Formats: sequence, C-alpha cells, structure tokens
Amino acid sequence: MIIADMRAKPELVDAAWLTQILRRNGLLRSAHVAGVESRTVGAGMLGDSVRFSLTYDRDEGAPASVVCKFPASDPTSRATGTDFGLYLSEVRFYQGINRTVSVRTPVCYYADFDAATGDFVLILEDMAPARAGNQLTGCTVADAEQVMIQAAALHGPRGMIPV
Repeated sequence: MIIADMRAKPELVDAAWLTQILRRNGLLRSAHVAGVESRTVGAGMLGDSVRFSLTYDRDEGAPASVVCKFPASDPTSRATGTDFGLYLSEVRFYQGINRTVSVRTPVCYYADFDAATGDFVLILEDMAPARAGNQLTGCTVADAEQVMIQAAALHGPRGMIPV
C-alpha cells in the first residue's frame, strides 16, 4: 500500500497519518488516533526503529502500539543501507515475500520506498515483549535454537539453504 505523503522520519509521524494507515488496514472504522508517543527501540545499526504508543478517541480494538522503521539518521549507516539495497530489500520483503515463507514476521501495516531518495518507512505490528537480537553481544543457547527454527522456516519453503 502506498500513501502519497510517505513519512520517512520519526518526527514526521503524527496521529492523522497513523489514523489513515490503520483505517486502510481495517483496524479503525470511525475512531481516530488521538495521541502518539514515541520511543527509540533496537540498536539502529542500519536504520532507526521507533515504537509509537497510540491512544484513541474511542476503543475499536486497534493496536496500542506499532513499530516503525526508517532510514538511519547517521549518514554513514544510511549510505550503507541505501548503497547495498538493504532498505529496498526489506520493504520488498514486507510487500510480499513474507507471505511465501513460514517464518513468524510482524504484520506489516505499511511499506514504502522512494528510489529517488532512498527514503523508506515500514509500519509493523509491535511484537513486544519480543526483543531484538544483538550480533555484538551474542545470545543464549535457547535463543540460538529459536533462531535456527526460524531460519529453517524462512528458507525451507523457498528451497533455499542458508550458507
């Protein structure tokens, strides 16, 4: 789904825009997002991730929060994400490839990429209390086991073997 005024920076995200996104996904009928609070999540190595906590003018069962991913605010990280096609690849994954694999991914409410600028934004289901991995600090054996299960679910349905 593409909306004309893509918001590729956290400070551009507002209640009206999120209301539009949630309506287009059938998560809001007549309610509006009344309040938005943001907090950075994750390590942000190649992009910036922000959790937006949402309040509504009335309850329609819409999500209490979403996680949005944006290009990195750090110029070197942003150049890496753009030059290696990482932003485009992630957007394309959420625009359809995710439906061809068995790995558990967050529901994607919005995915857009601007080839001219390298800007992108993803609005995803908040999977808290799940936590992001950290490739610098490693993980527990239990976490590694779960990673292997999800790696098989990602690659198995497409006949690809990770190297």
